[in-house]
Amino acid sequence: MSVAMQRDVGAYILAVGASNPIVLNSSVGGDEAEINGFSIDRELVTPGQSLQLSCQAAVQYSYSLAAAKVVVLHYNMQHSSAASSWLDYADKDGSTRTERTVGTTASTGAQTGNGTLRSNFDLSGAKRYVRLQIEADFTGAATDDMDIGSMIVFGGYDTTPASTAGV
Repeated sequence: MSVAMQRDVGAYILAVGASNPIVLNSSVGGDEAEINGFSIDRELVTPGQSLQLSCQAAVQYSYSLAAAKVVVLHYNMQHSSAASSWLDYADKDGSTRTERTVGTTASTGAQTGNGTLRSNFDLSGAKRYVRLQIEADFTGAATDDMDIGSMIVFGGYDTTPASTAGV
């Protein structure tokens, strides 16, 4: 790795919001409802440059669950040539879905916590537009909720991305 990248990795990557922060709850339509993130036009992320060859998607979350309850958080990336007909896109491990179960059925009291799910993607075969889809599957009552937000960090440019990106 170059010294420049070690001391200024920000010059080689570009972070883009992939969804608005949202609170999911088992009683208000958040349970098992797939939430579509922003349609990100990879040509507008860095106008005038070639498309990004890689990215890391990250979904940040915090949760509040009743005793002995769990929630399974899932997300996947999709791609499209015209931001209309979307197809699932596999991560570098060949999976089209990343998930994590939080909480435990063995707990005897309220449960809280937070974390981040991450996946790396080789975008060399991806179409122009990408987006994340996020879903939470609650086992508990209406008092259980999960706050989520997401980002995509693009990299793999053939030139250093400008800090004044189009998105």
